[in-house]
Amino acid sequence: EAVVRLIEPRVAAARSPRIDLLYARIDREQAAVDVAAATRELDASSAALAVAWGTPTERPRALLDFLKLPEPLPVDSLVAGLATLPDLERYASEARQRDAELRLASAQTAADLRWQLGIRQLQEPNEQSLVANVYLPLGQRARARPLVREAEANRAVVDAAAAGAQAALSERVRSEHARLSNAREVVAAITETQLPLAEEARLLADGGYRIGRFPYRELANARRQLLELEVRRTSAATLYHLTRIELERLSGGQLDLIKE
Repeated sequence: EAVVRLIEPRVAAARSPRIDLLYARIDREQAAVDVAAATRELDASSAALAVAWGTPTERPRALLDFLKLPEPLPVDSLVAGLATLPDLERYASEARQRDAELRLASAQTAADLRWQLGIRQLQEPNEQSLVANVYLPLGQRARARPLVREAEANRAVVDAAAAGAQAALSERVRSEHARLSNAREVVAAITETQLPLAEEARLLADGGYRIGRFPYRELANARRQLLELEVRRTSAATLYHLTRIELERLSGGQLDLIKE
């Protein structure tokens, strides 16, 4: 709309070709189509959210300071906290169970020596004998050794599974943390440096076109660059929020992700 309003007086005064106005009107109509499509998509998303919340007649809106991107905690502190997560804590519980099985199997390798002592009454009066029985199972250590090896193998399996799960989760957390930090840096660079420069270029292009110093091409390029930067910033901010959600999902909401 702003470009069309800028061009119309110059075309009316025959100071700019009519084709400039036609190009500007085409861009305006395409923008109107894009806005209408985005509005319908937003309405559909709002309706889906309402159904998910059990309030199908409402149209909720998510309130979010979209460009507020807090700095994440150092990745090493996040990785260090993974051991307390339920997905990894269950391996510690299983390891304790395997340790108990290993102790039981090891105990079976010791000789199970049992003895009995008693008095036996003989046939003759006042005759008794002292009877002692000793039981020492033969081959018990050999029979128990396979059980010990099995228990040791089961314990090793738990250790390997726990190490693999923690390594995979740590790698995923580091990867998502890098994406989070990169997205935050992109938004900061566009907001603090690139957009101010692009806005300055737009103002120069508008002024130059108004006095006939710049052609329409420069005007269009300056505004297109400004729009592309806005789109890039929006995409990077979207990536930041989605990545933060993924990190929270990986940690089950158990980790503090953001610096206070």
